[in-house]
Amino acid sequence: MIFQLGTGLVSCSVMICLHSAPASTISGFSTSGQGFWRVRRLTSGGGAPILRAETFMPEILFLTGLLAALAYLPVVSAPPAPWRSALKTLPLSAFALAAGVAGGPPALFVALALSALGDLALSFEGRAAFLAGLGSFALAHLAFIALFLALSGAPLWSAFALQPGLAVYLVAVGLSAEVWLVPHVGALRWPVRAYVVAITLMGLAALTLPLGRAALGAGLFILSDVILALRLFRLGEDSPLSDAFAVLLWIAYVGGQTMIVTAVL
Repeated sequence: MIFQLGTGLVSCSVMICLHSAPASTISGFSTSGQGFWRVRRLTSGGGAPILRAETFMPEILFLTGLLAALAYLPVVSAPPAPWRSALKTLPLSAFALAAGVAGGPPALFVALALSALGDLALSFEGRAAFLAGLGSFALAHLAFIALFLALSGAPLWSAFALQPGLAVYLVAVGLSAEVWLVPHVGALRWPVRAYVVAITLMGLAALTLPLGRAALGAGLFILSDVILALRLFRLGEDSPLSDAFAVLLWIAYVGGQTMIVTAVL
């Protein structure tokens, strides 16, 4: 049951990808209108273009985050340590700074910064750290909801008109957590239920956008949370699959956030 659910979410992400707009554009909404990867030029008094390092700061920060994410991949299952916490927190911190420096939507900066805080909290062990991480990511999903709805200009429920199949499937996946997840989380059942609602609404908000990198990124984000739930509450850290799940989780999570950032900026 739990592996069928994970497979279903992968297929959902693939469906979104196959129906996506071309990678070079996301029609239907605009942000700065200039693009994240543009070459920003400063003109001197004589009219000659001058390229300065600070004009590429968003790109530098973004690439720093990607490199940090790659560096963290081999140590995803390492024991908690200050250096590991710092390395895990760096990718989304760099993404948030890139969004801020690039003049991106405030909701994007808030969502990425809260995600970085969630990464920091989940780098520690214990119930308090888990709840702190859960709360940070729940707030991040609320910020993503605000971002996606602002970009689409459509109400949340329009997802059922725009993408009825994917929207119904997403809700069904959220409801299925009552079967495969909630009975196994003990006293955390209500915080987990609240989080499932938040991430389901985030996915629906993404479906109000034209299908493309942003929607696929949201799908990968949801997939990463499903993998995390399976690893923590169904497999257990002593499982031989635990390390593999940790790697898949990190790839899906960073991949999803990367797609959202590059779609919006």
